[in-house]
Amino acid sequence: MPSVRFKSYLHLHLIVFVWGFTGVLGELISVGSAEKVWYRMSIAFVLVGIYVWYKKISLRIPLKLLLIFLLCGFVIALHWVAFFEAIEVSNV
Repeated sequence: MPSVRFKSYLHLHLIVFVWGFTGVLGELISVGSAEKVWYRMSIAFVLVGIYVWYKKISLRIPLKLLLIFLLCGFVIALHWVAFFEAIEVSNV
């Protein structure tokens, strides 16, 4: 049975690989930056929605918190659009 430390290192390396591979895939995909982010958000929305539905998790939150989440999501989406746009204009 692998130790907890080994599993942690394995997870760390997997995450670094996936994060590093995001740029490579971003360069290979011929869709525009905004479209890439839209598709990524749509896929994540559907998968999280299926998980929430399957686990029967309640998503009731106060309106103020919802607005904060929406603002944070907008900032993160802008970050991803800028990231993919930077990859398109660079020479990876």
